[in-house]
Amino acid sequence: MRHRVAFACVLGGVLLFGGALVSADDDPSEIEKATRLLFEVSRVYSELPALTDEITTSFSMDGRADENSKISVRFSKHAAEATGIAPPQTLDIHVVDGRLYLQLNGVEGVVEAEIGDDPLASAKRVMGMAYPYLPPQIVLRWATGIDGVGEWFMMGMLEKGVVAGYAETGDGVQRPEVLFEGVAPLLGGRPGTCRVQFDSKTKLATSIVIEGGTDGSSPTFRMSAKFRPKITARLEEPIVLDVADDLARFAHFKAMLNVLLGGGVSVDPSIEVGAAAPTFDLLDQNGKRHTSDAYRGKVIVLDWWGVWCLACTRDMPKVQALHEKHANNPDVVILAMNVGDDNERMERYWGENNYTFAALHDADELADRFGIKAFPSVVLIGPDGGVVHVEAGSASDLDETLSEVLESIR
Repeated sequence: MRHRVAFACVLGGVLLFGGALVSADDDPSEIEKATRLLFEVSRVYSELPALTDEITTSFSMDGRADENSKISVRFSKHAAEATGIAPPQTLDIHVVDGRLYLQLNGVEGVVEAEIGDDPLASAKRVMGMAYPYLPPQIVLRWATGIDGVGEWFMMGMLEKGVVAGYAETGDGVQRPEVLFEGVAPLLGGRPGTCRVQFDSKTKLATSIVIEGGTDGSSPTFRMSAKFRPKITARLEEPIVLDVADDLARFAHFKAMLNVLLGGGVSVDPSIEVGAAAPTFDLLDQNGKRHTSDAYRGKVIVLDWWGVWCLACTRDMPKVQALHEKHANNPDVVILAMNVGDDNERMERYWGENNYTFAALHDADELADRFGIKAFPSVVLIGPDGGVVHVEAGSASDLDETLSEVLESIR
């Protein structure tokens, strides 16, 4: 039986894998070699002038081939792109000017987020169940250090991964290899391994082999990925991204995928006009409580947004202007319903831009109850608590829409 113990090593005064788990019978020197290599790999990817790569993947379950795919990856100093992530549809991933964009073939929309100081966390938040397909090359390009890097090498097939070993393998030419151990969600949490092999000179990844069900029981799976990296001084064709302003903005890849699976259905909120609006009880940026019951008898404008959503922040001055226009109207209340941001980030954005109406925290669950699928979106609630208007997209016509609603209830 293997026992797990805490392990940390120090290189040049830097604590590596502090508190990470390795097994008692793992050789600490092997873990140290693996850790040193991962730091070197991360550094190399972050400093390359430009790279093109092609990932060929294959997957088999109980020895039966099931799926093969190809992923093309390119990056330069400030931009990256990957295509062919989720066959048979095509998921395009772009990183341009510090922002992450996801576009799915067949959907007129985009998921976008700031990369920020933690690219792994940013990608996870917006990719949801799709995040395992973010190619490791892109993660390594913007990662700071090696925390969480193993998770991306495991490409979502394994979780709770730990560094478990180091080896040098190959016929003739010895290639360094890092072993990760984890558990396979596909197999109900049974154990699995991930072996990542690197070129001994360039330190670029050359192959990944992930196996689930390594305890000897059935079922089992095997996923392999081969890489064909090519370092260049510059890309032959620059990465150019044209994200139209009129595209729907989604908070998560799952919402965009739902639109595709629904046959291209509308991205408008799924709650219908005439339906009773879900109740809410949330705090704003100043800690003030806002409840749907307190606003009974008023027209409530719910503007669904996020700091991460470029289209939302572009529209916010229009919503502020609408608030100022109706600030003394006792029949109207305008609320910004934040989705996907932590409280500190939202409050900082609100203060920096001097917005004066209420921005409500933690509206994620409420967004699901309203059926919000794209951002920005607007829902208007009438004095009786029923939905009177739903719309996804820019707030350019919101003033006119609100005036029409107010006129209709007089």
